[in-house]
Amino acid sequence: MKAIVSIICLAASAAALAAPVMPDPDPRARPRLGDNGVTMGTVHIAYEETTLAAVRAQAGIGVLRHQADATITRSWLCYVLPDRVRAVWLIANGEGASTRAITQVQVGPIDPSEQCPLLPEALQPLKFHNGASAGMSSDALRKALGTPSGASPREMTWVSEEKVQEQRDRARLRIFKVRLKNGLVDALQAGQTTY
Repeated sequence: MKAIVSIICLAASAAALAAPVMPDPDPRARPRLGDNGVTMGTVHIAYEETTLAAVRAQAGIGVLRHQADATITRSWLCYVLPDRVRAVWLIANGEGASTRAITQVQVGPIDPSEQCPLLPEALQPLKFHNGASAGMSSDALRKALGTPSGASPREMTWVSEEKVQEQRDRARLRIFKVRLKNGLVDALQAGQTTY
């Protein structure tokens, strides 16, 4: 019996070594995500409230794109940021996603195949409410947001889950993730979903 237990423990250890670099979020970590929102110019992007159509109307420009497969339907708008190195993607998930609310905002290197228009001045500057920005150091992020729920040399993730006050049988999951390059933020992803 001891031999079987030892083999199982050894197999589990080997599997753990072969696992992806990004560990599972630590439920004990208490990130300071706040509302995890984004402001574009004077427009506050409220997750699960602000629609892609509303942002598109405010911008006066932008092509609403869609993707669907067997598991997910998503729609998005993208805009090139003024630095012309990065772009922002505003994403809505689910059926009828083009009329649904934004659930995720991503900032990262431009994807030339997207042909995103330049972010209109009316939607500048783009600011994450938690203070994170491209070029920020990983140490500054830790100071601003607290200990990440998961981290590796190339990524840091903060996860926060809380009960919805008005509906005790529902919970709100907030995620903020950054990709690092040479210890500095290269890409950011923030989102929220209520279930």
